[in-house]
Amino acid sequence: MKALSIRNPIILFAYTAIVLAALLCICTLYMENDMLYMKNETMEQDIIEWQRKTQELNNELEKINRFTQNYGTSPEVAAAVLRESELFDIEPAIMFELIKLESDFDANAVSSHGAIGLCQLRPLTARELSKDLGVTYSDDMLYDIDYNIMLAAYYLSTLLETHNNDYHKALTAYNRGPTGLQNYIARTGSAISSYSSRIFKENLAFVAQ
Repeated sequence: MKALSIRNPIILFAYTAIVLAALLCICTLYMENDMLYMKNETMEQDIIEWQRKTQELNNELEKINRFTQNYGTSPEVAAAVLRESELFDIEPAIMFELIKLESDFDANAVSSHGAIGLCQLRPLTARELSKDLGVTYSDDMLYDIDYNIMLAAYYLSTLLETHNNDYHKALTAYNRGPTGLQNYIARTGSAISSYSSRIFKENLAFVAQ
């Protein structure tokens, strides 16, 4: 019996189909392997990112707990101070000391001069600050922890910017007002006041712990 010739179009077509099918299978396997590798690589990256975020959260919770214990305040106040201090580039311990000195962490405190809340903001000043930030204002909102700290942190940041990051000038101005600062400097020859010194002294004591 005569052997079939490879030159036969039907046989050639069949062989070609078989080869192409084999190549397709091989390509499919390679693609599946690549996809599996990419999927595993993506999963590894997701795990690394999750671990990073978890560590950041743990660090933040540790900071909140540390300030809460040291100042005898609530986690809500500590979290707000840390958040706004970071947002407005202020040393957190300075803000904690300011609040301690102004209101002893009493969100409902009202001074004889009408200053309200944790950071003892006067309504007239607070109204102007709210305009700068583009937020709603009412006197009652000054009793809100987050709102009061936000306005105060922003105010201190503007004073620091005005006075070239001089905390003594900024703090004395916060306590006495911009005009009061100039009068104080004219009278004493220095911006270092008992108010700013006390905050700095306590701040250094906290940092040293």
